[in-house]
Amino acid sequence: MRLFWLFWAGCILAIGLAISSAWAQATTMTCHFLTGPRAGQTQSYYGVPGVSPIVIGSPCTDLLLSFGIGVADGTSSYLAPGMTLTCQFTSGPRAGQAQNYAGVAGVSPIPIGSPCSDLQGSNGYGR
Repeated sequence: MRLFWLFWAGCILAIGLAISSAWAQATTMTCHFLTGPRAGQTQSYYGVPGVSPIVIGSPCTDLLLSFGIGVADGTSSYLAPGMTLTCQFTSGPRAGQAQNYAGVAGVSPIPIGSPCSDLQGSNGYGR
């Protein structure tokens, strides 16, 4: 049985080493949730104390029953210049956190620097 586990451990290691080093080095601070209360939402954890970057494509969680995958940090290449889908919270329970609302139904881009809210007591500005 021990030989069986050593064989599979070796296979997993070989597969892991075969992954392109460029892909393996791409990290993110953004999680796109697939299940749980936040399914369909994308959250940037940039600026959140204690949160470290993860490899794009690896599992992530909000530690509150939502699970997803790490996605590339949002870019504004599809947005008009000066517009954003990210709110940097400065007050309320989420002060210091940023939320990217890309893919959230009913959310439209706002001008960078304009006020924003999560409608749950946190307020900030578009960044």
